Order: sequence, then C-alpha cells, then structure tokens
Amino acid sequence: MTQIPSGWYPDPQLPTNVRWWDGTQWTDATQPAHYSQESPPQPYAPAAAFGPTYYAQYPEGYAPVALTFREWSQTVMDAKLRTELRSTFIVVVICAVVTLIVGATNLFGAGWYVAIDAAVVLGLGLGVWLAVSRICAIVLLAYGVCSMIVLLVESGLFGGWLIVVAGVFAVVNTTKAHKAWQAYQLANGIA
Repeated sequence: MTQIPSGWYPDPQLPTNVRWWDGTQWTDATQPAHYSQESPPQPYAPAAAFGPTYYAQYPEGYAPVALTFREWSQTVMDAKLRTELRSTFIVVVICAVVTLIVGATNLFGAGWYVAIDAAVVLGLGLGVWLAVSRICAIVLLAYGVCSMIVLLVESGLFGGWLIVVAGVFAVVNTTKAHKAWQAYQLANGIA
C-alpha cells in the first residue's frame, strides 16, 4: 500500500480549503486554498458562458474547486439573475407591508393573524433571495394561491394576487438559477 506523504491537500469537508495530512490522518489545521484564474490543462478548461471556474493551487498542480450552491450563487451567478431574485424579494416585502397595513386598519375584518401572514411571506421571501430556494418559492406560490382563495371565499374580494405574482416570479427565477448552476457544474467538469 502506498503511503500519501504529509502536506496540504483539498479538504474533504470544505473544498474551498486545504487541510494538513500528517501522513497518517487529517489534522485540525486548515487554510483557504490559493485561488487562481489560470486554467489547468484540458479537460478542465472553463466555459466562459457560465462564468469563471475557480481553481485551487495544490503542490500537484491545479484542480477545479467544487463550489457549493451557496458559494456559487454569491460569487459566480449571473448578476442579472441575482437582481431578479432581489426584485422578487422587494415585491414580497411590499406584500408583507400591505398585509400589515390592511391588518392595522382592519379593512376586511382581519384579526391578529395578519402579522403571522406577513411574517410567513417575509420568511419565504428571504429563503428565495438569500438561499435561492426553490422549495421556498413553491411554498410562497402555494401560500399566495391559498390566501387569495380564502380571501375570495370569506369576503368576496379578489385580493392577495400580488403574493401569487411574487410566487410565480420566485419559482421562475429560482428554477433559472438551479439550471444555471447545473450548466456551470457540467461545463467545468465538477458535476
């Protein structure tokens, strides 16, 4: 059996770091990998259409860094898509504020549950914006549809449609983000 010499190697728990291998086991010593935009030899040539590939420099050469989805969405994801997700969150905040105003003025006989309604909508919106979560987007859309139906049945008013619009945008934009993430992984050979 070949023994691996001691040294800094890609951290199996966090690929953006390197961890010290003492020759027999991993130690607690870690440090960030040194990144380079230089491309290593083929087959790891970056696909320019999907943003840069980050490469860590190791003693053996360069290797693509397997970014997590969160790291990718904060660094490599298209700025236009990031702006669309932020815009979706702004619409969600507007929905929550309108809900609170309507609850405070008691226009539709709304009770204390409007604060819970606004908190749920804001929480789901934060999940869409910060975590780029498709699950939060789908739940936001379903919640908006249910709220709209309940309002229509209870008061005969067609309201709550803005939450449905925000939910639709959230589902569309998070789906775009996840497709771009998959394309980035495939294009850079780190899928």
